[in-house]
Amino acid sequence: MKDVLQKIVDVRAAEVRALWLGFAFHFLILTAYYIIKPIRDSIAASNRLETLPWMFTATLIVMLIANTIFAAIVARMERRKFIPFAYAFFILVLALFFVLMRTGSPGQQVWTGRAFYVWVSVFNLFNTAIFWAFMTDLFTVEQGKRLYAFIAVGGTLGAIAGAYITKNLIRGMGPANLVAISAFWCGFSQTTSQKETELRLLENNQSAELRGPVSPTSRARLIYSAWPPPSCFTPPRQHGRIFSRPLSRAKR
Repeated sequence: MKDVLQKIVDVRAAEVRALWLGFAFHFLILTAYYIIKPIRDSIAASNRLETLPWMFTATLIVMLIANTIFAAIVARMERRKFIPFAYAFFILVLALFFVLMRTGSPGQQVWTGRAFYVWVSVFNLFNTAIFWAFMTDLFTVEQGKRLYAFIAVGGTLGAIAGAYITKNLIRGMGPANLVAISAFWCGFSQTTSQKETELRLLENNQSAELRGPVSPTSRARLIYSAWPPPSCFTPPRQHGRIFSRPLSRAKR
């Protein structure tokens, strides 16, 4: 299997496991998103035309607020804790929507659907931005040029898988249960990111670099990477590491 992979991708033997983990991570996060994206789109289609501008405005306001909170957390939290924290939060919110969709009255369901529309848009923004920020932190620029294309394929397959799951299960399971499935996929993503972090720490001996708050320069790069929303499939150009940096170059 390794020999076949090395014929397709210019990957070194020591990078194979990290490459597959990145591929799986991208596959999982986009599967989770594309399971709930059709639900969001159906909510928009079911609302009256005059309510759509308000939903778009609410999405913009929530994104601006979330971006501010996101930047503050990134500046203060250790790198190894941040990504598990972010995906734990995603899972918590999806679980909350699952409960609201199952227990709310018809009147409450209308507002739950509108809130869900806004949340999925925000989730898409940060889900993708966090992933590519994580990749630029784990791989060097030279590695990224060789490996990112293959990792991006994982995202493409994840989008196909997520849409396929929703298409075939929506009638039998309903939207609420699909939200729960998306939360489970986020849980798998969280586990994959932790395994990849541990692997790269062992390979590159970066444990000292992955602790402590992000520098102002790196924090600005991360915030910029989240606005405007990046492509789900296309990796960003690497301008330097985001979550880690040589400590000797830190700027306070």
